[in-house]
Amino acid sequence: MAFKQFDDSRMVGARRSSIANASSNSVRSYPRDTRRAIRHNLPRMHLSARADYAVRALVELAAAGGQPLKREQIASAQQIPTNFLGNILLQLRTAGLVKTHRGTDGGYLLTVGPKRITLADAIRAVDGPLANVRGEAPETVIYHGASEPLSDVWIAVRASLRKVLEQVTLQDVVDNTLPSVVRELADEPDAWLPSRADRPWRDPSSRIARH
Repeated sequence: MAFKQFDDSRMVGARRSSIANASSNSVRSYPRDTRRAIRHNLPRMHLSARADYAVRALVELAAAGGQPLKREQIASAQQIPTNFLGNILLQLRTAGLVKTHRGTDGGYLLTVGPKRITLADAIRAVDGPLANVRGEAPETVIYHGASEPLSDVWIAVRASLRKVLEQVTLQDVVDNTLPSVVRELADEPDAWLPSRADRPWRDPSSRIARH
């Protein structure tokens, strides 16, 4: 992957390492059974393995610069189970994002330039809509009484996902030229900190307003 302007991989790696160590140290002081419970209840970003693999496979194809790659090459480069990748590539082909080139030098190719494929396209191809409530589109879910404002909350959640995933293209990832919206969100102080089960409750009114 080519890095432009400056290589911040060391900074990011150090930040991830320090966060991981802090989380690990905060859990070690508990008894074993409690540690298991805490780790089990750590909130996770809900991106399926299928979607993660699909995005990485497409990024690998984008980085190939138009040269076809065999399934085994993609699997090896991205450490994705080969059989699982085969099913994912089939879905991406059905969605019109990849095509196959036959012959001894054949393999998989993107159907269009990497600047025209977003991460949202990849995720929708294998997992469907970016956000849903009980399997339904947020705008179709109807609430009554005190819960009525939740409709706006779920719509806002979907909008925030779109704001990021529909702005980032495969080429952005390959070139490490992520849009400013991604950089700004990733640079927020709490962005890299996992929510821990033992973190004390904070009054929402005391949090810093985000603009």
